[in-house]
Amino acid sequence: MNVSCSGLDGCPGRYCGRLQHGLKCEPICGACPIGYRLFNHSDICSPCNEDAVPRDYMYFLFMILVTLSGHLVVLAMEVIKGKRTRTRNLVVTACICVLECVVAGIITLLLFEPYGTVQH
Repeated sequence: MNVSCSGLDGCPGRYCGRLQHGLKCEPICGACPIGYRLFNHSDICSPCNEDAVPRDYMYFLFMILVTLSGHLVVLAMEVIKGKRTRTRNLVVTACICVLECVVAGIITLLLFEPYGTVQH
């Protein structure tokens, strides 16, 4: 059941909002769905159509680097334990870790809307 947006109380919190369907709104506040956010301190969840800012690129790079560092820590632990002693094998494994993280980042951009871009 949708009600008029003007007669509703404000939503509590910074990240709660209502979805708007034409001139009607959902009566219950909740988290905005993926791809939506609150703009200008309103209670209406609006689609994100802005271009990415440098902070968004830095976050994306940070997530890739966190994953890569996890791989490399495990690889370093194997070296310490003596399971990997050949330098060539170590370099190849490290390169595969880097390749895996880069490919995973590219696939992430291709799978989620807007497809193939880092636009919000």
